[in-house]
Amino acid sequence: MSLRRWSVCLLLVSAGCATGADATRPEAEPENAPELAPKKPPVAEPVSPKDAPPVTPPKEEPAKAADDARADEPPTSASDAPKRTNADPFGDVGFKEINQKDWVASLRETISRQEKIPTVELRVSPGLLRAAYVRSPVVVTKPGRRPVPRRHEIVVVDNQGRRVATFRAVVAKRGDEPPKDLRFLSEDRLVYEVVEPPPDAAPPAAHKPRHAKATKKLKAPPAAPRVAVTPLPPPRTLVIQPIAPRARAIKCVGAHFTFTHDKDRLAFISGTTQSAFISVDGAQVYPRRGRTIVASAPAWSKDGRSLAFLEARADRPARLVLLAELDNPTGDTTWDLPPTATTEGALVFWAGSGKLVVGKTQLRPVFSASFSKEMPGR
Repeated sequence: MSLRRWSVCLLLVSAGCATGADATRPEAEPENAPELAPKKPPVAEPVSPKDAPPVTPPKEEPAKAADDARADEPPTSASDAPKRTNADPFGDVGFKEINQKDWVASLRETISRQEKIPTVELRVSPGLLRAAYVRSPVVVTKPGRRPVPRRHEIVVVDNQGRRVATFRAVVAKRGDEPPKDLRFLSEDRLVYEVVEPPPDAAPPAAHKPRHAKATKKLKAPPAAPRVAVTPLPPPRTLVIQPIAPRARAIKCVGAHFTFTHDKDRLAFISGTTQSAFISVDGAQVYPRRGRTIVASAPAWSKDGRSLAFLEARADRPARLVLLAELDNPTGDTTWDLPPTATTEGALVFWAGSGKLVVGKTQLRPVFSASFSKEMPGR
């Protein structure tokens, strides 16, 4: 081999060794090797907006999104705020005003629909706590048989429609008409009128034979003179029914029934024209004992605690009677009317808490009286 070829081979071998030393790196450095400076992080080169990748926004929660949406809305003006009206004085709070008349109408409609009765037949108590009505059964009469008497019931429910009590209505003898004018006398009492049957037809007069023997008529003894007063009208029957378990009905038979201003008590004249007495809720209050001649309808005071009327006497002038307290006989007061005053058609009127007027009308009195009540402890 020539010298030139040997020199070329040596050059190639030396070049290959140098290249291999630069490409390879020892796995472990010697312990005494000097520390190297930390390398700087690579700096990102600026990227143009066109070359930047799209960024997906994070999903927002529904509540937060709604708040942001409301925040972006323009503020509402004062004219857009909810306004108060008569129907809704609290604006958008949700309250609704309703008066007593509408509430009672709604109550009557609800109970009548529940009990399946007409609304006009329902009666509501003064405190709006109860309602009552009359239920009459339907009786089917078979041909050729007498009709079966009906049994009417008075049903009482509360303002929620719950059944409170049921009573059998009082009817007249030989009649089965339902009671009329049912009303509440108070929260725990009812009152209604018993309907009397129509009077029977008078029997035809018997034919007298021509040759009948004349009978001698006995003369009745002359009646004692009595005071001329207006006769009482035909008696009526009103029934007071307490709303209590096993409560008995109270029959009130008489004339000139008068209710108090609050419709919670009932006064009337019981008996006959020449022998009568004043009753309140079925109990006699005047005279405290015996009978007398009541010459006028009783008149209640506005507070419903006092009662006034006229009393006629056979041998003395008529007088005005005041029952200041119904349960206290010591408060009874009387005033004699003038001898020229007549009680026929006269009435008693209250002209205030302490004044009574007697006359056919209040504007044309024939007698007046004033009084005052003494309060206990004064």
